[in-house]
Amino acid sequence: ITHISYADSLSTQAPSDKGIYILQSIFPSSVNVFYIDLATKQEIFLCTTPNCKHNTSDCTSYLPLDEQEYGYSIFYFNDAVYLTQCATNAKRPPHISRMEKDGSSLQDICFLDEGENFTGKLFGYGDNEILIEITHVSVEGQTEKRLERIDCNSGKRNIVVEYPNDSYYGLMAAVNNRLAFIKIDETGYQYFWVTPSSSDISLEECAKTEPIGTLFDDKDMTYTIQSDYLCKVNTESKEISATNLITGQVYEFKYPNNLASATWVGLTHLFDDNFAL
Repeated sequence: ITHISYADSLSTQAPSDKGIYILQSIFPSSVNVFYIDLATKQEIFLCTTPNCKHNTSDCTSYLPLDEQEYGYSIFYFNDAVYLTQCATNAKRPPHISRMEKDGSSLQDICFLDEGENFTGKLFGYGDNEILIEITHVSVEGQTEKRLERIDCNSGKRNIVVEYPNDSYYGLMAAVNNRLAFIKIDETGYQYFWVTPSSSDISLEECAKTEPIGTLFDDKDMTYTIQSDYLCKVNTESKEISATNLITGQVYEFKYPNNLASATWVGLTHLFDDNFAL
């Protein structure tokens, strides 16, 4: 599992090995793809045509938006740039397109069916597939959610797991080859592991057998998963800690004294093993 978009979600920013791809609205009814080179610190239109004005479909950086379309999301995976369009009322259904790193050879690779849309988290999976959350609204108005694998070459779709409707389930993070989900119901909040390579995955069963941390109320005690760390804040016991989910190493931080009763202390992972209170 690899990280291929900003915050692992549908986003207008996508880091690559040598730069960052960004979507920006410059001209009416359109968006443009930009590239920031990390070595030169230069931001350019993703276009190699001399004297191009970047405001027509002849430009590789220019993406027109037809009536009822609303922008794109972008991610970078396996040496290519991908665009996700989520507009359900547009002329074309939600779909994923791929282009080369220089913006050339734009082509559609996957279209969703009626009532379906991309939502939530997004990860690279193996060499050619992505993991992405998809919602489906039936003609009766019932909403269903699932996690799918989509082949970035053929566009073939495979369901990894369907989300139950008895509680809220959401994909939150990825650490190594496992996914971290959260379950929310009347008893509280619970993180748990899911291995996407497994067959016949049951989120209810994984929540029982593969918990991460303990059940929490998100008031007096809360957990967050940030990068490879499970961050814990307990205002009653005045405990602040971060556990590396790969190595098991635990970092404990001193809870500030003499705080007003309404003051809440949070823990933010910055980079490597550096944190901010």
